[in-house]
Parts: sequence; C-alpha cells; structure tokens
Amino acid sequence: AECVFILTSKDSSNSKDLDAATVFRAMSIKKFVRMKANKDVFIVMQLIQSRSRVNFQHSCYGNTNFQIVCVDEIKQGLLAKSCLCPGFSTLVSNLITSSNFEVEEHIETWLQEYIQGMGKEMYRVKLSHSFEGKPFSQVANVIYECYHCTLFAVEIVDRQGRVRVVMSPAKYEIPSGATYGYLIANDVDEVSKVSRHGWTEQRETEHKDAEKPAAAFNPLKLNVGWEAEDFMSSRAEVEKMKLNFHYAEEPFDLDDAVKDQVEELTGHILLVGSPQSYAFFVETLRRKHVEHKDIVILTTERPTNETWHRIRHFPGVHFIIGNQNLRKDLVRAGIHGVDTAVIISSQSKAERKLRGKAETGRTKREIEIRNELKGGGRLMDSDCIFTYQAIRKHCPTAKIICQLRRAENILFLGTDLGRDNDISVTPYFASGVVFLSAMMDRLIAQCFYNRDLLNILEALISSCKFSKLDFSGDVEPAELGFQSVPRSFEGKTYMQLFKYLISKKSTLPLGLYRRSPLDDVSPQPYVITNPSPDLIISVQDSVFALLSPEAFLQAPLGEIFVVVVEAELPPRRSKASSVSCLVESEGESAQTDSCINTAMPHWNFSCRFSVLDDTGVLEVSVFEEDKLRPDTFLGRVSVGMRALLEHPDWARRRQVLLDDWHELAGRRADGARVRGRLRLQLCLLPSPDRAAGSSLDGSSP
Repeated sequence: AECVFILTSKDSSNSKDLDAATVFRAMSIKKFVRMKANKDVFIVMQLIQSRSRVNFQHSCYGNTNFQIVCVDEIKQGLLAKSCLCPGFSTLVSNLITSSNFEVEEHIETWLQEYIQGMGKEMYRVKLSHSFEGKPFSQVANVIYECYHCTLFAVEIVDRQGRVRVVMSPAKYEIPSGATYGYLIANDVDEVSKVSRHGWTEQRETEHKDAEKPAAAFNPLKLNVGWEAEDFMSSRAEVEKMKLNFHYAEEPFDLDDAVKDQVEELTGHILLVGSPQSYAFFVETLRRKHVEHKDIVILTTERPTNETWHRIRHFPGVHFIIGNQNLRKDLVRAGIHGVDTAVIISSQSKAERKLRGKAETGRTKREIEIRNELKGGGRLMDSDCIFTYQAIRKHCPTAKIICQLRRAENILFLGTDLGRDNDISVTPYFASGVVFLSAMMDRLIAQCFYNRDLLNILEALISSCKFSKLDFSGDVEPAELGFQSVPRSFEGKTYMQLFKYLISKKSTLPLGLYRRSPLDDVSPQPYVITNPSPDLIISVQDSVFALLSPEAFLQAPLGEIFVVVVEAELPPRRSKASSVSCLVESEGESAQTDSCINTAMPHWNFSCRFSVLDDTGVLEVSVFEEDKLRPDTFLGRVSVGMRALLEHPDWARRRQVLLDDWHELAGRRADGARVRGRLRLQLCLLPSPDRAAGSSLDGSSP
C-alpha cells in the first residue's frame, strides 16, 4: 500500500482513549510494513484532541511520512474564521473537494455562478523560469490575466533552511532555480500552462508538467501552541503572545468569566454548545489584527480548570451556564444583540451516557442503540436544529453558522436537498450557514494528494506561525481577510478588480461572497471561488483576500468626492462627436456620460474614491468620441493628494472643499498643446476610522 488512512469516531464519548487507540494502530501499521516490506508507509490519521498528536510524534515512527488531522482544532478554527469571513468554510470545502457538476443554462443564475467556483481546486506547480526575478504580485497578476488561475502561495526557504509555504508575499522576488507555487485552477491542464509560461519550444520539450508533491516530505504539524501544559511560563513566549494576540499578561479569574447574564452586550459572538475545548475558537478570534468582539459561550457545564487554563489570558470571554433550547437562557446570553451565533452540534449528557452504555453493552436494546448511533441517527443534531430555529425567530438579523453531524438534517433548517441530493449545492451550504462534520473526512483524503494542505489551511485560518523576521529578503506573509468591493467598481469586471487589488493594494483576491446575482435573486448569499474574469461586480459583493497584517490595521486616509461639473473647449468641427471624461485615482476609475455640446459640455457627474496615501494623484482626462474615428485626447487635469492634505482648510476644519477651474494639460496626437479648462468640485473627508483619531498625516487632530 502507498498510503493508509486511519479514521476516527468524531462522536466518541471518550476521545482520549480513542486517540490513544488510533496512535497504537498507526504505530502497529508502521512497524508491520517496515518488517514485511522494508519501507516506511505513508499514514494519514484523524485525532480528536490536538495534544494527542505528541503521543505519535514522540515515538520512533513519528519523524517522517505521516499526516495528522486534528478534528477538534480544525473544526473550531474554521467556525471561528467564518465569524470573521462569512462563507469561509464553504470556500475551503470547495477547494478540497472535487466537483462533477456542470453549469447548465436553465438553472438559476446564483447556482451557475456558485457551481462554476465549485470546480476549482488547489494544485502545487513548478513555476516557469520566465518568472524569475519578478515580484510575486506581478507573477500572480500575469497568471490570472493569461490563464485565469490564482497563484496564492509560494515555497520559500527560511533562515533555518526549512521550506515554508508563504501566503501571497507581494514584494518577494521569485528566485532562480526550481520554485514551487500553489494555484487555484480548474484542472491540471491549466496548471501545466502556468508552468510552461514564456517557454520556447526547445525548453518545453525538457519541461515536465505540473506535478503533485513528492512522496518524501517533512511531517506537517497544524500546531497553534497549546501542546505545552504551561505555555505561558516562558517570558519569551509571553512577549510573543502579546505581539500576536489580544492578550493580558495577568490571567483572568474563571469566577469572573462565568456570568449570570450578558443581556446588555451588543455586537458579540455567541458560541452555543459544549465542545471538549474552546481554545482554538477563542485564539482565532483574538489575533492582533482581528477586531475585538466579546465572546459569549452558552454551555450546560462550567468549564474545567484545564479548559480555562488555555484561554485565561484572552480578554472578553464570558460563560453562561444554561440550556440552549430554553429561550430565557438564550436571552441571558445576549441573543438580541448578537452579531454572529455559532451552534456546535455536540453530545448532550443523555447522549453521552447512552453512547457510553451502548459502546460496551451486550443486551439486545444496547446493541440496537449502538447500531442506531453508528448509523448516524437523525436525532444527533436535534439540539443544534432547535437552537437555530429559536435564534432565527428571535433575532432575524443575526448571522448564524450551524454545524451538523448528519448531512441530510439540513432539511430541518428550512431548505431542500440540492441537485442529485447533494447538499453542497443547497443555499444554506453555499452561503456558509451550514458546516458539515463530514468535511474532516474529505480533508484527510486530500492530504494524500496535497501534503502541504494542512499548512495552507492553518495559514488561512489562524495565520502563519512565522513572520518576515524568519526570512532573508522582502518576505511578508499575508493573512486572509474579508473586504467590501470599492464603490467605484460597480458594474466592472472581476478582472479589473483583481488587477487593481494586486497592483495597487498588494491584496490578492481568492473569491467573492455575493449577496445576490445582478440579474436575478438568490435565497441566500453564496460563495464564488476564483470567479471568471468577465464576472460583473456589484458593490454589495465582498472579497476573500490575502493581505499583509499591517493592512488589517491600516484604514484608508480618507475619501475624496469628485464632481466633474463642466468644461470650456475649442469648437469641434464634427457635428457627430461628443465629449466625456475618465476619472482615475489609485487604480479606481469612473466614466462620465457623453455630452453632445462639445464646446461647453456640462456633466455634473459625481463619484468618490478611497485615498490610500499622500502619494496618490486624481486624474481627469477629457476625450472626444466619434463613431467614425478613434477617440481624440483633449487634455488632462491632475490633482495630487499631498496638495489637498496640506491645504490650510484641512488643519482648521478637518475637510477640504474646493470648486475651481483647472487648465487642461497634455498634447494631442499631432503634438500640439491642448487648450481649454475643466471645472471640478472636490471634497476630501477623513475615513470614519481616522475621524476621531489621528489626522491623515499621522498627527493628532
């Protein structure tokens, strides 16, 4: 055998003993194959608790050729990240699952767009030598423009000589020699074209097509730092935690965290259920770049000292002891002011007791119960479904993420099964409302084909465990964020948005979260993975994007409102022509309507743009349009952002209002200077994040 998969029962009442049995199986298989075939077989195993992994890693078989998928930490990380990036679990599921659905014209528009993204997968590819010496952002731009694939990560050797998978290091220059990257693409044919980009015929004959990772690799560890019993004891570790997390040096007291009610809270995240650990969920939401929101955990049992020990340094964590099926307990947990509710389908006390007896019992009734539990009874998600319905009724505006252990129970949330009874094409799954436990089984299968998948998933969920200090050169690992589409891109294509974000903001888009199609309606928002270049963008869309950690904390300097009022131009000889203006600012653009009065056109066209920094320039270009000949350039007006920020009105009133005539500059195609002038009204205002704080140049107001 080339690979052995060891699955686990994700609903066991004793995960510690179950993990121990899994580790013993893995060790026994390794030993047997080594004795009989004299080789080291590749093993992929599921464990429930992350701390169980060390039992295998410390053995004589825990050095190479294995993968460990820790169900509890990946599930909690995906659910927590979905609070920050709605639809994130669906995005990941689409990338690790092969889809055979084909886009058909007769189905709804939203389903066509969603299915098109379902067909995308992640591939490892050897980058073409023609990319050597070019920045990662430029390479990603070229690859998407030419092949409609998204290059989102690259392998880089750190200062210790270890190969790291780094997410979208925008300024990193691709070195000479063999460099491997990671793509989102439709199939291997697209990937092969990327690896042959710019190659001559002679070199193409020497080139091998894109390949999957080699069999030899270092063990990959999805490790978020909870293995040590007292990881806070080291001063260096404390400083590291303070650097990367919202973290209090003095631990909080559990008695203070357990509250009778938090009804006054608003905008918080509510976790409903009784998972075995909360550490990975809380940690993901307490990253330094993440907006701080209170976390309320509604559970039937007071957390153990061991559980609290792992999260006691994170602020804003509250426990409510109660029953998730009682409205009064949901109200005590602040359901009326909740921003996002995460419902975990976990075993109740009765189910754990019943399962414990059934797993060891020998009576006829106990055997029937055991068979029912093994078959995945419909009742296992009952508490989760009832809680979902209660929250939806009493707080219709709340975002809800619901974990289900049995896929067909999605019917009880108020939706039908999808095409061919596949729930992955239902509105609730496409929107990220539902997270399926079966995703853990899909993940373990993909680990055989993509041995770096766990590292990639870790980076997407909880960011990289390394920084630019670990590398020589300009390497800045990016992290996944969720951003609104700039207003000026209404009606433009995804290709235009992609090129703007990657070239102007060093931000790499991975997909869209769409509220509804432009020409239709959808029952729920939905995820579009790696959209097609010609997809038309709406300002209601949001973008899954990889951006540097600093970009999370750096708000735009402000917004500039532009009104193109009128112009005075030399008379034109053609009576069939018209005049229009193109307004551009830092990669964003807007187009006025055409005016048939070519000598004194009036537009009164308004638009607005984000001001990213003081080096930007607002440009308004005037063109004559004629159906019988190409457009004629009539002149341009340029206004530097620095001049607006240094305007005296900014210091006095925190805004700049200008209404001026500007002389047109430039030369026509025949070399003659342009003549005429353009009237612009400009209003510069600080962004909401900066209005109450420092000024646009960084000083205090």
